Amino acid sequence: MLENYKPLGNRLIIKLPGKLDKTKGGIVIAEGLRKHGSDNGVEVVATGHLVEIHGHIKVGDRVLVDLYFESPEPNTIPYPLYKTIILDGDEYGEVNEHDVRGIYK
Repeated sequence: MLENYKPLGNRLIIKLPGKLDKTKGGIVIAEGLRKHGSDNGVEVVATGHLVEIHGHIKVGDRVLVDLYFESPEPNTIPYPLYKTIILDGDEYGEVNEHDVRGIYK
């Protein structure tokens, strides 16, 4: 899938779930993730070398990760905790290993 791309350090490339919506300000919000994260997890498609050394997360794992941060301020729009990247014409998210809350087994 992403044979030509290797993230650095403790970064993971994840497949973003569901349909993506954009707010008027251009913030992308995935359907079903408007609160905090994905209950079904997201698929890891590439890992950095530090992630491989730790050995906890591997390509193909489904992980639970917070994808959005909601401010305690009322009437604010949640913003993504991941960076959007486009590889081979497909859109993915890039997160740090410490943003992963758990691995589905």
